[in-house]
Amino acid sequence: MTADMPVGRIRVIGHRGASAHYPENTLASFRGAMQAGAPMVELDAQLSRDGAVVVIHDETVDRTTNGRGLVANLSLAELRRLDAGGGERIPLLAEVLELPVAVNVEIKDSAAVEAVAQLVAGRENVVVSSFDLDALDRVRQLAPRLPLAYLSRQDDWRVVLERAQSAGAYALNPPRQAVTGLLVEEAHRAGLHVMSYTVNDPGEGRRLQSLGVDALFTDDPAAMLAAIG
Repeated sequence: MTADMPVGRIRVIGHRGASAHYPENTLASFRGAMQAGAPMVELDAQLSRDGAVVVIHDETVDRTTNGRGLVANLSLAELRRLDAGGGERIPLLAEVLELPVAVNVEIKDSAAVEAVAQLVAGRENVVVSSFDLDALDRVRQLAPRLPLAYLSRQDDWRVVLERAQSAGAYALNPPRQAVTGLLVEEAHRAGLHVMSYTVNDPGEGRRLQSLGVDALFTDDPAAMLAAIG
């Protein structure tokens, strides 16, 4: 996926992989999403204490591993010793980028911007997303050709679109509750793709499909693909 390549038809994106069935943000989860037929996976990027870009959602390792502590306070070696579920390890972003699947990299920590941009610059099939407009602006400076996505919350659609456009975004990623026909119409009019999170109910998936949403983030790609066709 490049900035000038349209999504074309609705896509199902594996949210932290196929996290309904595998430990989230692990290689097993990403492979599970691929096996289910998802053309893209979503992940969260943060920095270890020694500057490695690791794939984990929370600021701490407490919820998703058998360890405790802040990700930023642990070295890569310490993080790699942790069990992220079923014997899986916390992966490096570089490892996920080697998989034959498109990747939406969400920057969770603004300290990771430069390291993420270095890893993904020049690659195809990568989109970088963030709630942080300053982080997106920095990525754009470091990797001008990289498609960006603005992650929004339930704000007024006019504000959301203005922010996405100010970021030079390829896509707007709104929460499913905020998606209306008007939002999708105006986003498309502004040249933005709409990729909505996190959609696990089949009926909600069909509603968003009927509104013209370009992609859905889901924990269960197989079930959502079966629901929307």
